[in-house]
Amino acid sequence: MIAIAPIAGVLITGYCVWVRRGAWTCRWELSSSITAAAMFACLLLMNPALSLTLSAPLHALTGLWTLEDLLGHLAYLAGLITLAQALANRTNLDDPKQFLRQHLEAPIAIALPLLIGLFIVGTPGTHWPDLFRAPVTGWMTLYWLALCASASFLLTHLLRLLWVVRRDPRSTVTANIYIAAIIIDLGCVSSVVVSRAIAGYPAAVTWTLLCVAASGYAIAPAYSWRRKTRADPRRAPLP
Repeated sequence: MIAIAPIAGVLITGYCVWVRRGAWTCRWELSSSITAAAMFACLLLMNPALSLTLSAPLHALTGLWTLEDLLGHLAYLAGLITLAQALANRTNLDDPKQFLRQHLEAPIAIALPLLIGLFIVGTPGTHWPDLFRAPVTGWMTLYWLALCASASFLLTHLLRLLWVVRRDPRSTVTANIYIAAIIIDLGCVSSVVVSRAIAGYPAAVTWTLLCVAASGYAIAPAYSWRRKTRADPRRAPLP
């Protein structure tokens, strides 16, 4: 089960990125494409099947094991931040830039260096293919809690923005897919916290929730792009 979920997630998000290959040149579609690509990168970097292949050269460069997992987590947060920026610009906020600075950019500017510092101090001294199954230590527990708090903060604001965006009939289906992904993602965040408190908690639960949520973040923009290209063939990517 735990091997199937990460591989399936990589395949689904990778396919969604491929579907949107013609959207990278569209200014208004760039943020959605980055979100899908970030989720693909997240699952690829965290994938246990590729762990040693990625971890060994990174360890040779930095002296840290499982650094690919940190990069995957940062890619995940970057995808959420990019999505929030795109949604803020689509809502009727009086000052989207002020909203982003106050509610997203300032807190995340504090959270990211904290996450990197906690990971460097607490990362396991040996290679672990699956960081969800790594030994529970004080520093890594703090890292996971900081990561989950940052994710929950972003997800809460995303729900707030999506609830406004979904009122537009043209965006309802896409927004609903994002909302479903966020709800599942909140379940994933809760699963990570529980796994730090309960010994032997099945990592398969966390992996399944993570992969379904990441797939949802990629499926939503892929669906939106497919719908737009069918409505306007001139948007369709070149063969």
